[in-house]
Amino acid sequence: PPAPVPPPPPPPGLGGGPPPPPPPPAAPPPPRLGGGRGAPPPPAPPGGKLGGPPGGGPPGDLTIRRTVVPINRLPILQIQALKPSDIKNTVWYTMGDKVSGELDFSKFEEAFKMNQGPPVGGLVGGVGGGMSNTDGGAPGKTAKSPQLDTLMEHTRLKNVAICKRRLPIMSTDDLIANVNALDNAAIGLDAIELIQRIKPTTEEIKAYKEYTAQKKDLEKLTDEDRFMSKLSRVERLAAKLEIMSFMSTFYDNAHALKPRLEAVYLASRNTRNSKKFQKILEIILAFGNYMNSAKKGSAYGFRLQSLDNLHMTKSSDKKSTIVNYIVDVVNDNFPDLKGFECELKHIEKAEKFQLENIMADIQDLERGMSLTQRELTARQAAPMTQAKQQQNLVLKDFVDNASEMLTKLSQDAKNAKAAFTDCVEFYGESPKSTDTNTFFAILVRFVNKWKETVEENERRRKLERARQLAAENNNVMQQNDNSLQNQQRNGGAAANNNNKKNQAHLISDELKSRQRKPMYKPEEVKDGTLEQIILGIKSEPYRTNDAMRRSVRRNVDRMTSRPFDEDL
Repeated sequence: PPAPVPPPPPPPGLGGGPPPPPPPPAAPPPPRLGGGRGAPPPPAPPGGKLGGPPGGGPPGDLTIRRTVVPINRLPILQIQALKPSDIKNTVWYTMGDKVSGELDFSKFEEAFKMNQGPPVGGLVGGVGGGMSNTDGGAPGKTAKSPQLDTLMEHTRLKNVAICKRRLPIMSTDDLIANVNALDNAAIGLDAIELIQRIKPTTEEIKAYKEYTAQKKDLEKLTDEDRFMSKLSRVERLAAKLEIMSFMSTFYDNAHALKPRLEAVYLASRNTRNSKKFQKILEIILAFGNYMNSAKKGSAYGFRLQSLDNLHMTKSSDKKSTIVNYIVDVVNDNFPDLKGFECELKHIEKAEKFQLENIMADIQDLERGMSLTQRELTARQAAPMTQAKQQQNLVLKDFVDNASEMLTKLSQDAKNAKAAFTDCVEFYGESPKSTDTNTFFAILVRFVNKWKETVEENERRRKLERARQLAAENNNVMQQNDNSLQNQQRNGGAAANNNNKKNQAHLISDELKSRQRKPMYKPEEVKDGTLEQIILGIKSEPYRTNDAMRRSVRRNVDRMTSRPFDEDL
């Protein structure tokens, strides 16, 4: 018959029932990987071989790497590991674990250890081995530090920890003492800004007060909570930090604001009083009315912003703009207006700043000075020790000097604002909708465009003069070429005449030498000579001694008796 089924155990917390049955015996270990069935496998020695399945396991002759647990907590090296089954026939397959024994990891851990968290254990060899326990406890367990409490949320706690590590190396008590003494030299501006960033909020101050009122142990809180708890007990912490920041930056801010105010004031006065610039605007308005009055009616003025659009009006040939024409008109008809931009001084500096921002900075300085004066009054009214009295003297000296400088700076700001308002209104603009960086930027662009146009017109005049000179040179060269050609033609004719004359002389000489009859000397005359002469005259015409006919002789004499070019 089947064995009776034992009754179920009673629910937890209820007695009276029999104890639960013992758990069944542990199942035998799985068969050896890759081997036959039967007895469990023996433990693998360190560095031994282990067979693997044909799938994703390691090959049968692969060395099992040791599991290393560092003594200190180390960061994670971002590498993408290969599967053991993917390293067959690769360089990784031939690598063993010998190099690990040749390296000194102690120095490596000292260089790369992470400060947060407790130690994680030691070096243990073998597969599946337990961690070493220096306390003699059970293997496989590590001693954990007690979990500390916090009254802040996780993100807030992390931000406080980051800022706290960047503070100067000093105790929290010394830091708070310097804050109470307003000693910004001991802390530094960077530390002051860090404390301002993490100063306790109203809710945190209330939570730390309740925690202390309940007489709870502060040591159970994190370091960041203990730091914030001490800061929460500082009276007027936010005001003191703001005063320290104000004292650290006052002189730098004051010296930076002064030249900005001077630039705005001088640029406003110069623009307001520039007669040449006003005349330029009048000329532009005249051209505008000439072009627009028939369609839109005559205008009595225009916004200075219109100066940016002048270059858009082009001439008929699209080669120049109305600015080019007005520049030429000013140069030709109003030469006294040349260099009008010299009257608009300091506009390049003034267009870099916004008067609104400058006035806001002045107000911040005045607010910081008021806060500092109230702090000085409160300190002077409180009981004073020798140290506090010395601190008050330092604070009073700063207040006296800074107040005098701030008074002058405030007056300069008022003067600059009044001058700018007068200038803007004089040119028909609204001071409410126009700031210094907008107003003076228009003037700067107009002046730069005017200068570029002056240079462009000068280049055009030079090119025009060069073309005229080139045309004149071409005409002169053409005339010279024509003269040269004429001379060459005339010279050729004269040369031909000379050649003809030379040829005529040669011919005449030849004829003389050929046809000249011999002369008879008186002693040579004999009987019969006269008869020979008479017979010769009958057979040949009579010629003179030059052996030429009279017509030929006249031509030769005429050609040789006057210049050769007379017949030309």
